[in-house]
Amino acid sequence: MTGANAILERIDKTRKEKADLDMKATLKELSFHIGGHILHTLFWGNLAPPGKSPPRPEKILAAAIDKEFGA
Repeated sequence: MTGANAILERIDKTRKEKADLDMKATLKELSFHIGGHILHTLFWGNLAPPGKSPPRPEKILAAAIDKEFGA
């Protein structure tokens, strides 16, 4: 999140200074950092020891997973 926070600070500073910013490149970079954070959170959360893992999906998602991979 350090990278994402730095980009958000840069955007805020640019707005306050009314300076120009390449928003397309900046948002692409922000997307990369936030996406990486989300993927790492999912990855490590799924490798958690029993009892500390996220709750099992329910309803439609659980049925689709069970159908595809077995219960």
